[in-house]
Amino acid sequence: MGAERPLSPRRILSFYMPLVLNAALLALAGPILNLGVARGHGPTLELAAFWIAFAIVVFAQSACLVFQPLTVTLLDRRAPLATLATAALAVGLAATAIVLAVALTPLGDLVFHGLIPTRVPTARLARTVLVLLSPLPMLVALRGVANGVAVVARRTPLLATATLVRVITLAGVVAVAIGSGRGVGAIGAAWALVIGTAIETLFVVGATRPDWRGRLRDPRPRAGAGRHGVLLGMGAPLLVTTLMWTLTRPVVSAILGRLPDPDLAQAAFGVLLPVVLVTCSPVWSLLEVGLVLPRDRADLGALIRFAAATALVFALAIGVVTLTPLRDPVLRLAFHLPPELERAVAPAFALLPLAPLFLAARALAQAMLMNAGRTGILLALSPVKILLMVATGLAVIAARPGVNGALVAIGLLLGGDLVDAVLYGLAARRALASADAHAIPLASWQVRRLALHVAPAATALADDGAPSERRAA
Repeated sequence: MGAERPLSPRRILSFYMPLVLNAALLALAGPILNLGVARGHGPTLELAAFWIAFAIVVFAQSACLVFQPLTVTLLDRRAPLATLATAALAVGLAATAIVLAVALTPLGDLVFHGLIPTRVPTARLARTVLVLLSPLPMLVALRGVANGVAVVARRTPLLATATLVRVITLAGVVAVAIGSGRGVGAIGAAWALVIGTAIETLFVVGATRPDWRGRLRDPRPRAGAGRHGVLLGMGAPLLVTTLMWTLTRPVVSAILGRLPDPDLAQAAFGVLLPVVLVTCSPVWSLLEVGLVLPRDRADLGALIRFAAATALVFALAIGVVTLTPLRDPVLRLAFHLPPELERAVAPAFALLPLAPLFLAARALAQAMLMNAGRTGILLALSPVKILLMVATGLAVIAARPGVNGALVAIGLLLGGDLVDAVLYGLAARRALASADAHAIPLASWQVRRLALHVAPAATALADDGAPSERRAA
């Protein structure tokens, strides 16, 4: 290890680029879905309903999202695979039940009229979308276990292939819907997402069948590895950080629902969110680079310089589109938006170049804390962003009820990332100051081993290009 040369940009790039490609594939799902949603009979209504429903599903399935890292960690300790698969199905069924309860019972009245103020037509369509999306939690949980089996078996290219299968399926279903003129809109997009995720799940489960059989027949589980207490003990921290991340979308939707025209504001958020995911997905992958590559402070310095240059390149590239005359034709041709929605979204695009800068700083700071074994700090700081988003959002719309909803949405998202970057950065600086002057402290064996296994397929944890705080504990 000590004989290795210091990190060079070429070495970092060779590790980083596969992560970028996989993250980009994952993040493409949102824009592909929006191609169909925005071509519904009422684009503003369709976009608002679909993305509100999607935010509820992602929040409900928070526990399902932890099964990939949990499977990687526990299988390395020879935990029984049957226990993990059973737990995944149970959690997935529970999340599906929650989604259906919101869609079909009075619980939905509380959600759509209290927590996320929504107009009656939008709430009605969102409930229909929720019914269609209800199988997603079970599929995501089972896919997480299968992906974990593939990672432990060192078959990480399989995850990227499965992601590509999902993207191609999504694009195919949406293209057929648009070409035929049937099924376009929120309902067609919901069918496309479920079909794409189901095919991806079946693909990765089928491809890992030999590994499943080997694990199920393994007669050498470690003592205590199969106890549910161990599963809960490792899964709980991951669940908390995932829960806080998935909560950001319903929080933004709830704040926008209190504006005079909630449909327009929530539809604008539905347009912006996939764009943010696509443009920033490469920067999220810097977390895995920071977890695995640096061995000392010299490596860390090289990685910080690489991250700064990468973030600046992406910020400039985004700025070329969003801050120049290219913006209007891109909005018109790529998104097929009605004029009032296009006018609402256009000003918010000017803030997008800031996103890579905030996320790059956040990703490296989080990696430093994880490598230092300070994951408790991440758990403690997770709710801070949510509380500040709620307080700021409510204060803004109270002071200026006619404010542009798209600006509020993107401002809250970027502000939350900036808060994380500052708080994580200060904590990471203290952690490094207390460490040995010539080494980066290693994390506990669970965190380090998880990082080494998951990094080659990092963003495959996301169902829609989600940020990497899912691996924060």
